[in-house]
Amino acid sequence: MIKTYFLDLVRKVNSRMIFGLLFLKNSYLVQNGWFNSVFKMQAIDNNGNPIPWLTYPLLEFIKPRLNKSMNVYEYGSGNSTLWFSNYVGSIESIEHDKKWYELIKSKLPDNATITYRNIDKVGNYEELTFMSILESTEYSEHILMSKNKYNIIVVDGVNRNNCILQATKKLTKDGVIILDNLEYKDQVFEGLEYLKNERFKVIEFWGISPIAFFKSCTAIFYKDENCLGI
Repeated sequence: MIKTYFLDLVRKVNSRMIFGLLFLKNSYLVQNGWFNSVFKMQAIDNNGNPIPWLTYPLLEFIKPRLNKSMNVYEYGSGNSTLWFSNYVGSIESIEHDKKWYELIKSKLPDNATITYRNIDKVGNYEELTFMSILESTEYSEHILMSKNKYNIIVVDGVNRNNCILQATKKLTKDGVIILDNLEYKDQVFEGLEYLKNERFKVIEFWGISPIAFFKSCTAIFYKDENCLGI
């Protein structure tokens, strides 16, 4: 009985110590701002600045490789739009949610633009996100209207399989594609097969991301002599 009491006490003490260690200034979760993002339900760092809702390992890898000569196109807008605008020359985003579009548009700096295109399809968010690669929409094809080509194209919105297909047409020779939520490989199988057939290589960045409690994956698809020096 005494032994049981002692073990229970040790467990309680250890639990409190571990919980306390998580909130130390040098804690990984504190430094990256994960607690801050959870408390405020926003993709932000520890100082409240906007960051992409991508995995922390990806952000740590790509941030020092960005520069002001780069042009970025983004399927799906948000804090990522604001974050990229700090480190690249320009960023263009396409958004399917009208209310979200209006909100982000009001926050954009001079080197960022956003366009609204509705998805004229019936379905819930998951169904719209993982449509067939053959189902093109005004949203996925909007990138083709641009005269620009892009060093980085981020696919993190709806209609992802077809967005992947369209993105490959607008990359610079050194361009890369960033695809979020690769944990849903089965749902983006068509897009992944297309990239494989186009001889793209891939690096997967698994870990946690702002707000989320589960492990996810953001991936970079690239070829030799790419803009990120991979």
